Amino acid sequence: MSEPGESGSEAGRSRETGNRPSPTPEALASLQGLLMRGAFAQALEVAERLAQQYPGHARVENMLGLAQMQSGQVEPALAAFARANAADPRFAGAYINRANLLIALGRFAAAVPVCEAALAAVAGAEEAAKAHHLLAVAHASTGARVAAEGAFRAAIAANPDMVAAHAGLGGLLATLGRFNEAVAVLEAAAQRWPDDTSIARNFGTALIELGRFEAAVDVLEPAGSRNPLDAPLQIARVRALRGAGRIEAATEAAEAAIRAEPRSAEAHGLLGSCRRALGDETGAIAAYDAALEIAPDDPTALVARWRMSPLPPGHPGRDRIAARLADPATAPDLRTALELVLFAADDKAGHTEAAFDHLIRAGRAKRAARPYDIEAQARMFEAIRGMFTASIAPLEGIEPVPVRPVFIVGMPRSGTSLVEQILASHPSVFGGGELPVLGRAMAEAGWGAGRIGAAPSAEMLGRLRRTYLDALAALGSNRPVITDKTPMNFRWLGFALAALPEARVLVMRRDARATCFSNLTHDLSGRANDFGADMVDTAEMYLLHLNLVGHWQQHYPDRISIVPYERLTENQESESRAIVAAAGLAWDPACLAFHETRRAVRTASAEQVRRPIYTGSSEAWRRYAQHLRPMLERLKGL
Repeated sequence: MSEPGESGSEAGRSRETGNRPSPTPEALASLQGLLMRGAFAQALEVAERLAQQYPGHARVENMLGLAQMQSGQVEPALAAFARANAADPRFAGAYINRANLLIALGRFAAAVPVCEAALAAVAGAEEAAKAHHLLAVAHASTGARVAAEGAFRAAIAANPDMVAAHAGLGGLLATLGRFNEAVAVLEAAAQRWPDDTSIARNFGTALIELGRFEAAVDVLEPAGSRNPLDAPLQIARVRALRGAGRIEAATEAAEAAIRAEPRSAEAHGLLGSCRRALGDETGAIAAYDAALEIAPDDPTALVARWRMSPLPPGHPGRDRIAARLADPATAPDLRTALELVLFAADDKAGHTEAAFDHLIRAGRAKRAARPYDIEAQARMFEAIRGMFTASIAPLEGIEPVPVRPVFIVGMPRSGTSLVEQILASHPSVFGGGELPVLGRAMAEAGWGAGRIGAAPSAEMLGRLRRTYLDALAALGSNRPVITDKTPMNFRWLGFALAALPEARVLVMRRDARATCFSNLTHDLSGRANDFGADMVDTAEMYLLHLNLVGHWQQHYPDRISIVPYERLTENQESESRAIVAAAGLAWDPACLAFHETRRAVRTASAEQVRRPIYTGSSEAWRRYAQHLRPMLERLKGL
């Protein structure tokens, strides 16, 4: 065993001098040997006896503290370490031991001055690295992240071989949102220490934040196999596999996380999300209920559970949500989700006024968290149209590909999930879900969030083509058609169709009032959907979308088809046949039994696509017509 500050080197020992009586070197070495061998009960007995014989002796007090700490006597251990430093203020090892114990106890603020005292006393690089690392952990845990970064880097400078410092720096950079920097640090560390669990976990997590899910799986899968009882590692595996669309494997990983830590509410919640994506509503609810049994006040579990079905009147979950909303510290994003849970509950109960109040508060919270500029969006749309006033020259030298994309686009909540489920029931189609690759490729070209980027040059379109086709290949499907149902891709259709002449497009067209109202009542992820925080902005986006889709139809009339949602719900077979034909496919009757198709669906429509088509969903807005007048006025005539 190697104990902090008691490594056996002179750097870790007291430098006390004077005429104070001391144990013999043999007695100190014997005590240290007991600690190193893990004989803590015997070490404690010896250390207590020596402390009585030699009160105030720094090394004896330090080893007494170690023995007490390992025996669960944490407060006496802290006192012993403090006595060691009172006897010898230059004894860095005792400071390090005390700081280590304070951090283990979660007393991070108290650990900071102890770490600083250790740094003032250190006599060598190894102790300096330990003290800097502990200071970094303490700072990071108290929110002093800039100071924490400096301390992690100082630890690495003092000891470049300190694995924990590399892992800590990478993890900290990720918490700061500097994911590319985190990946650079952790990738280099993973090459040096390929079997280190903390590095693998932090590396995989940073890759997940960048949307590099397959790369994260490659990092986390071997680490998870080596460490089946590491619950945080298994949880990271779930997130990576789920992001990569491997929902069955993610479900197994969630179950592994629960085996590793049965009392992990997060693991149960992730299992619920995986089961929901697979259409197992009963199993999802059971998993969410298990999470809430462990952590009844957990807001994430509350939101996930009561999105599955409206919160019943008088249920204790309502009081828990109300308590969260009454807390000023509740983050705006979470506040949005909680208010929408209460909206759904009151809407189901017929309490229209109360429900709409929750809807308005949800929108305000979202807008507070993420400001949105609809005018910047309008300027961006106008710039796009200006770049496609004439036909774009076809790309030269492109080779045929084994897979053909079909884009399913439109306003969010317009039926894209339903149409993808119909097509994904066809034996020639792989349902790709909402693929982020086109949006990311456009962002790399400078587009998005109201920004005006690069024009559709041959170079830009060639790069987009390669990026998109590589992403389709990474899905590992052997089917000739892959759907991409990211609704807001309607913005980039000109670029996509110019780069991918094989592609077809289905544009959803649903009643404007129903579509906009549904956007208001759902907390959709992704900054592109943030117009849904405000009813007027939502109406404006609907109009912008109509205008731009009409522009694309003029340029690509043979490759873009409109899918009328209401007609699909009323005339399922004829409209389904039209959808399949528009996708360039022969008819297959399996498309009529779409609700029986087993595949992962990770959108707000996950439950709807498991049921047969039904009518009437476009009428829910009518109960709130008097509250929606500004939106309805803007949509008049549609």
